[in-house]
Amino acid sequence: MLRPEIGAKQINYSYYAGCNKKAWAFVDKQLLRNPYIYIDRKEINRLELYEILNPEIQRKFNECWAELVKY
Repeated sequence: MLRPEIGAKQINYSYYAGCNKKAWAFVDKQLLRNPYIYIDRKEINRLELYEILNPEIQRKFNECWAELVKY
């Protein structure tokens, strides 16, 4: 998978982004331009990050969610 040609075969087969930039020379160009596979920097900057909740808050959240989806 570390050899560019092999990594590119996996990307072309699975349609999952690969981080081996040397492999991109062998990847189908349509995949490299696909914004659902390779997100551009502008979109990455718009993404939101969620804080990891402390265990007590996470437990309460899980309880409330379980109660909500029960009906």
